[in-house]
Amino acid sequence: MGLTKLNPVEKVINEIYPYFSSITVTTVRFNEATSRYSAQRVVAVEDNPPVPKSVLDGFAVNSEDVFGASEYSPIELEIGKEWKPGVAVYVNTGDPLPQGTDTVIPIEAVKVVGNKVLVFKQYPPGNAVAKIGEDLRKGETIIDKGVLIRPWHVAALASQGIIEVDVIDPKIAVAATGDEIVEPWEGNGVRNSTAWLVASFFRERIGSVPSYHGILRDDEEAIKNFVEVALDKYDIVITTGGSSVGKRDISVKVMEKLADKWIHGVALTPGRPLGIGVRDGKLMVSLSGYPVAALSQLEVVVWPIIKKAHELKEPPRPKVRAKLKRRLPVTPNMLHLYRVVVCSREGELWVEPLRLTGSGILSSLIKSNGIVVAGVRGETGYDAGDEIEVELIGDIVPCK
Repeated sequence: MGLTKLNPVEKVINEIYPYFSSITVTTVRFNEATSRYSAQRVVAVEDNPPVPKSVLDGFAVNSEDVFGASEYSPIELEIGKEWKPGVAVYVNTGDPLPQGTDTVIPIEAVKVVGNKVLVFKQYPPGNAVAKIGEDLRKGETIIDKGVLIRPWHVAALASQGIIEVDVIDPKIAVAATGDEIVEPWEGNGVRNSTAWLVASFFRERIGSVPSYHGILRDDEEAIKNFVEVALDKYDIVITTGGSSVGKRDISVKVMEKLADKWIHGVALTPGRPLGIGVRDGKLMVSLSGYPVAALSQLEVVVWPIIKKAHELKEPPRPKVRAKLKRRLPVTPNMLHLYRVVVCSREGELWVEPLRLTGSGILSSLIKSNGIVVAGVRGETGYDAGDEIEVELIGDIVPCK
């Protein structure tokens, strides 16, 4: 007997995320913060630049000294190391403006004769000068809370002398379940690929390295002990396998008994047998043991809950519109996550759905370069030739 109730994806997300409050924050060095989510709003601690600076190589002068200069009546200035009326001071890009100067004349716009420089046009105050705070003003936001830290954020932190930043670093415990499961380096049995997929997912998405707790056999006490101990130490506890309604689906039953709030079954394909809930602000997840279904559950339900609960602002993936090569069926009242290949032929984009069934077919993950989410608007399918939206997860390839 299968799941009797499938909850809409949005309902699951909206009912669970408000209760997921536990999250670990870690302080890291600024140069190790890339691809992590900021746990705080970071502001500039000083004006940048702190003093007026030249933005090119040339001569710093006082604009009054070159007033009236022209090609036919150049003004001659003495080259010196310190400014005084009638003196030009050579500066490199980034040098502070010497006291008394207010403009910079490009080196290529003057003629140097001995220790003199000829200026052939007048320059207003502020020419080629970066003003105080022109780049960043003290108190201006560098990184908002929940923003994914990118290389340019790191550069801004460095320019401000900010050497540490707080990042979201959820502590995640992952365990596989099943009597038939073995590790990749072990002998006969079903090799554990799903738990390793889960650990890698979070490492890629949020920069956290989950703690892997091995394979738990189909024993209620063993699974219960793992979950209870993990809930004391971790923000998120995840098991793979045992998430449906069969006699050997123990994980989901154990978690349901321990949860303060629990939902089992989601209107998602692949990925229906998902159990998810909270206890004392900690997130509990019973994922499918099949890798394609588990990834679908992570992408569509678990990750959105984490983002929404802690206001993480994930950069959007690029999207394109492409024509279907063949029909794409949609079951009413279900959200479908299709792995597809997007290809280009004679200036047109086409999309080829990969295997439409099979929650354990890893090849559909390896071969795909796009994702189609269908069923969101109540549609019942798309015909060959229909144009649909595709989220890109890889490079577009030539059509075969």
